[in-house]
Amino acid sequence: MDIIQTYARQSSTNLNAKSVRFDIAQELSRETGVSIYAMVHHSLDYARIMMALHRVVVGDWRTPKRDVTAYQKWVTQQYKQELPQYFGSQDSARLTLYNELEEANKRINAINSELMTVIDKANNARRDYYNYLYHHDREKWLVLDPVISVHPDSVIFEAFSIDESSYARVTVPNENLDVIGDMIYGTTNIDFSRDLVKEFKRVRNYRPAWIKVERDAVELSTNLHSVVEKKIDLPISWVRGFLQVQSASVLPSIHLDLSAETLSLVLSHLSRNREKESPRSLRFVLKKGEKPSIIIDPWDLEIPEYHYTYQDDFEGEIRIWGRRRLMTLKDLLPFTDQISVRLLGTGMPSYWSISISGHRFDLGLSGWTANDWAKKAEFSILAAVSDEEVKMDVLNEYLRTKLSLTIKQASNKLRISNRAAAHGLQRLCEQGQAMYDPTSDLYRWRQLIDQFKDGDTLVNSLFQSGTDGSRTDISSVQTKEDERMTYAKKLIHDNCVKIIDSTDTEKATIYKMEVVGRDAKIFNPDFHVDLDGRISVASCTCSFFRLNKLRKGPCNHIGASILFINDKNTNEESGQSAS
Repeated sequence: MDIIQTYARQSSTNLNAKSVRFDIAQELSRETGVSIYAMVHHSLDYARIMMALHRVVVGDWRTPKRDVTAYQKWVTQQYKQELPQYFGSQDSARLTLYNELEEANKRINAINSELMTVIDKANNARRDYYNYLYHHDREKWLVLDPVISVHPDSVIFEAFSIDESSYARVTVPNENLDVIGDMIYGTTNIDFSRDLVKEFKRVRNYRPAWIKVERDAVELSTNLHSVVEKKIDLPISWVRGFLQVQSASVLPSIHLDLSAETLSLVLSHLSRNREKESPRSLRFVLKKGEKPSIIIDPWDLEIPEYHYTYQDDFEGEIRIWGRRRLMTLKDLLPFTDQISVRLLGTGMPSYWSISISGHRFDLGLSGWTANDWAKKAEFSILAAVSDEEVKMDVLNEYLRTKLSLTIKQASNKLRISNRAAAHGLQRLCEQGQAMYDPTSDLYRWRQLIDQFKDGDTLVNSLFQSGTDGSRTDISSVQTKEDERMTYAKKLIHDNCVKIIDSTDTEKATIYKMEVVGRDAKIFNPDFHVDLDGRISVASCTCSFFRLNKLRKGPCNHIGASILFINDKNTNEESGQSAS
C-alpha cells in the first residue's frame, strides 16, 4: 500500500549564539495543518528527550540471523561429490533411484512453496527490503515521519519503530512553551531527518530551542528548498501495531514507581554481561506496602528498590522479556529521579514514563521483542465492551472539536453510559482517529494519517466490506496473524457462542460463556467487564489459554465471546430493520 508524504521543503535549523530554531516542515497532503511558534523552556532536557525519540525510531532489537548461504552451498557441493563414492559404482541403480527421489522431493517442495498465500510472500519481501535498507540506506528505512499533535495543553510527538516492538511519545506541556502568535491545533507528520536530530546536540540552557511548525505552500519552494516527496510502501502490520499500542494502553494495569538508580543498575548489568542461556527476563517481585525488587535472569541477580513503595493491589511476580529495549532510557536516567511503570502482566506489554523538567517521554514495549505489536496480539478486542448504541459520527465530530475528552464528558454529551462512551472512544483509537493519554486520562484527537489517495482516508482505505455491507475497521484487516480472530467470527456466525450467566457486581459484570469449538468440543471462557467497559479479567479452558494466558492476545474462544457480547444489540437492531 503506497502513500506519498509531501513537504514544501526540508526541515532546517537556524543556529546563533542565543538560540537554536528548529524550523520543521509539515506534511502537506492533510486537509488541515498545524501551526506553532514557541520557545521551549528547559530546552536541554527537551533536546535529550527528542534524541531518545529518535533512538526508538532507528532502533532494531531483533536478533540478527547468521548468513549461512555460503556454508549451505559448500555442503551441497560436498554432498554431490561424496554421494557416488558412498554408493559405489556397482550400485548405480540405487544412486539413480536416490537422485529421482531427490528430484521428486524438490518438485514437492516447489509446489508447497507455490501454495503460500500472497500476504505471506508480501510480508516476507517487505521485511527483507526493510532489513536491506536498514544496513544500506537508513533514511529510506524509516517508514513514517513522526506524528506531531498540537493541543491547547501540550505538543505531542509520536513515533513507532520499524521492528514494530516499540512505541515512543514525547509530551511538551504548554507551561514549558512561550508561544508567539496564534496556534492552529491538529495533527500532521513532520520531516524529521538524522541531520535535524544532530542539531539537538547543540542545544544548551543558554542557547534555548525554538519550535516553529508552519503550513507552507508548495509554491513557496525554491531551488534551495525544493519540494520533498517520500513514497512509502506502508505495511499494514505497522499501522495495526500503532493502533494496538493504543488499545493496550487502556487495559487495567499494575502501577509502580522506580528510582533512576534502580533502573540504572539493571541496565548497567545488562550492558556489561551477555546472557548465554535462558531465561532472559526481568522479574518484578511485588508486595503491597513494601518496596519492590527486580531480579535479572539468568543470573538471579536481585536489584532492590530503596526509595519507592509499591501500593497497587496485585501481589506476586511479574515477568517481562525484551528487556534490552530499555537501553533507550539509559541517557535520560541521570536527569530524572523517578520512572513510572505500568505492567499489564507476565509476558504482556509494559509502559515506561520519564518526566524531566515537565517534558515527558513514554515508551511502550510489546511483550517481547520478536512478538511485536502487530503479531497475534488483538488487544483491541479487550479494550472496551458495550451493548449500547453509540453514535460514532457524533462522537467523532465532538472529539475533533474539543480535541480532548474524558469518558465522563463523552458520556454526558451523547447521553450514554460511561461504558458505552469508553467503547466509542476506543473505537476511534482503533480507527486511527484518536489516542489515549494515560497520564491525564484523556482521549485526544489524533489522526494517524489523514489522506491516502483520491481523497479517501487511510482508515476507509483499510476497511474491508463484508457480504452484508458491514465494514471492518483497520485492526481487523486480514493477515496470517489474524487466523484466531477469523475463526472467532466464524464461531459467532455458526451460532456456536452463547451466554451461560451474567452477574453484576459493584465493580464489574461477570460473564460466563459456552463456546462449541472444533470436533464439537465445549469450552468455557469467562471475563469481567469493569464499569468503563474494559476487560479486567479473562480466562478460558482451552489449551491455547493454558499455554499463553493473554500474552498473545485472547484465544479465539475469548475473542468470540467478547465480540458476541459487543455486537449483540447491533445484530438485533439490524435484524429488526431488515424485517
